[in-house]
Amino acid sequence: GLAPILTPPERQKFDASPVGELVVSNTGGAVDLKLSVPTAPATDILVLGAAPCSAGVSYAKCFTILGRLPAAEAGYSHITKLYVDRYGAPPPGTRVFIRTRQASKGWVDFPTQTTAIVPAG
Repeated sequence: GLAPILTPPERQKFDASPVGELVVSNTGGAVDLKLSVPTAPATDILVLGAAPCSAGVSYAKCFTILGRLPAAEAGYSHITKLYVDRYGAPPPGTRVFIRTRQASKGWVDFPTQTTAIVPAG
Protein backbone atom coordinates (compact mmCIF):
# COMPACT_ATOMS: atom_id res chain seq x y z
CA GLY A 1 0.00 0.00 0.00
CA LEU A 2 3.02 2.34 -0.08
CA ALA A 3 3.81 4.66 -2.95
CA PRO A 4 6.56 3.42 -5.30
CA ILE A 5 10.04 4.79 -4.79
CA LEU A 6 11.24 6.56 -7.93
CA THR A 7 14.85 7.24 -6.92
CA PRO A 8 17.24 4.39 -6.18
CA PRO A 9 19.19 4.28 -2.92
CA GLU A 10 22.57 5.98 -2.98
CA ARG A 11 25.41 3.77 -4.22
CA GLN A 12 27.49 2.28 -1.41
CA LYS A 13 31.10 3.45 -1.23
CA PHE A 14 33.65 0.85 -0.17
CA ASP A 15 37.07 1.26 1.39
CA ALA A 16 39.96 -0.80 0.07
CA SER A 17 39.43 -4.49 0.72
CA PRO A 18 41.25 -5.75 3.83
CA VAL A 19 41.62 -9.24 2.30
CA GLY A 20 45.10 -10.10 1.09
CA GLU A 21 46.77 -13.06 -0.53
CA LEU A 22 45.72 -16.71 -0.54
CA VAL A 23 48.02 -19.01 1.43
CA VAL A 24 47.84 -22.75 0.72
CA SER A 25 49.65 -25.37 2.80
CA ASN A 26 49.72 -29.15 2.56
CA THR A 27 50.74 -31.01 5.71
CA GLY A 28 50.71 -34.78 5.28
CA GLY A 29 48.04 -34.57 2.59
CA ALA A 30 45.77 -32.22 4.58
CA VAL A 31 45.35 -29.08 2.48
CA ASP A 32 44.67 -25.80 4.31
CA LEU A 33 43.41 -22.68 2.51
CA LYS A 34 43.47 -19.32 4.24
CA LEU A 35 43.24 -15.66 3.27
CA SER A 36 45.37 -12.97 4.84
CA VAL A 37 43.12 -10.50 6.70
CA PRO A 38 45.37 -8.11 8.66
CA THR A 39 42.50 -5.78 9.69
CA ALA A 40 38.87 -6.49 10.49
CA PRO A 41 36.51 -5.91 7.53
CA ALA A 42 34.02 -3.05 7.81
CA THR A 43 31.43 -4.93 5.71
CA ASP A 44 30.45 -8.49 4.87
CA ILE A 45 32.82 -10.15 2.42
CA LEU A 46 31.72 -12.81 -0.05
CA VAL A 47 34.18 -15.58 -0.94
CA LEU A 48 33.99 -16.96 -4.47
CA GLY A 49 36.01 -19.85 -5.84
CA ALA A 50 36.81 -21.67 -9.07
CA ALA A 51 37.38 -25.40 -9.41
CA PRO A 52 41.05 -26.43 -9.03
CA CYS A 53 42.87 -26.35 -12.35
CA SER A 54 46.28 -26.98 -13.87
CA ALA A 55 49.13 -24.97 -12.34
CA GLY A 56 49.82 -23.50 -15.80
CA VAL A 57 46.43 -21.79 -15.99
CA SER A 58 46.72 -18.06 -15.34
CA TYR A 59 43.06 -16.98 -15.55
CA ALA A 60 39.76 -18.43 -14.34
CA LYS A 61 36.40 -17.08 -15.44
CA CYS A 62 33.80 -19.33 -13.77
CA PHE A 63 33.46 -18.52 -10.06
CA THR A 64 30.85 -19.75 -7.61
CA ILE A 65 29.88 -18.09 -4.33
CA LEU A 66 31.31 -20.25 -1.55
CA GLY A 67 29.94 -18.22 1.37
CA ARG A 68 30.78 -15.38 3.74
CA LEU A 69 34.35 -14.81 4.86
CA PRO A 70 34.83 -16.48 8.26
CA ALA A 71 36.15 -14.38 11.12
CA ALA A 72 39.91 -13.96 11.06
CA GLU A 73 42.14 -15.61 13.65
CA ALA A 74 45.70 -14.30 14.06
CA GLY A 75 45.44 -12.34 10.79
CA TYR A 76 44.10 -15.21 8.65
CA SER A 77 40.62 -16.36 7.69
CA HIS A 78 40.41 -20.11 7.12
CA ILE A 79 38.35 -20.89 4.01
CA THR A 80 39.23 -24.60 3.65
CA LYS A 81 35.74 -25.80 4.62
CA LEU A 82 34.01 -23.37 2.23
CA TYR A 83 36.20 -24.53 -0.65
CA VAL A 84 36.21 -28.27 0.11
CA ASP A 85 32.42 -28.37 0.59
CA ARG A 86 32.02 -27.13 -3.00
CA TYR A 87 34.97 -28.59 -4.92
CA GLY A 88 36.59 -31.20 -2.68
CA ALA A 89 40.21 -31.04 -1.54
CA PRO A 90 42.41 -29.62 -4.31
CA PRO A 91 45.15 -32.08 -5.38
CA PRO A 92 48.83 -31.13 -5.01
CA GLY A 93 50.18 -29.26 -8.03
CA THR A 94 46.86 -27.63 -8.94
CA ARG A 95 46.09 -23.92 -8.89
CA VAL A 96 43.31 -22.49 -6.74
CA PHE A 97 41.63 -19.19 -7.65
CA ILE A 98 39.72 -17.19 -5.01
CA ARG A 99 37.85 -13.91 -5.40
CA THR A 100 36.45 -11.77 -2.61
CA ARG A 101 33.85 -9.00 -2.81
CA GLN A 102 32.71 -6.59 -0.15
CA ALA A 103 28.93 -6.42 0.18
CA SER A 104 26.69 -3.92 1.94
CA LYS A 105 23.02 -2.90 1.58
CA GLY A 106 22.60 -4.80 -1.68
CA TRP A 107 25.73 -3.34 -3.29
CA VAL A 108 28.99 -5.18 -4.03
CA ASP A 109 32.39 -3.82 -4.97
CA PHE A 110 34.71 -5.04 -7.71
CA PRO A 111 36.20 -8.46 -6.97
CA THR A 112 39.72 -8.92 -5.67
CA GLN A 113 41.39 -12.05 -7.00
CA THR A 114 44.20 -14.11 -5.53
CA THR A 115 45.65 -17.46 -6.53
CA ALA A 116 48.09 -20.07 -5.25
CA ILE A 117 49.40 -23.50 -6.22
CA VAL A 118 48.79 -26.39 -3.82
CA PRO A 119 52.22 -27.65 -2.67
CA ALA A 120 53.15 -31.33 -2.52
CA GLY A 121 52.53 -32.90 0.88
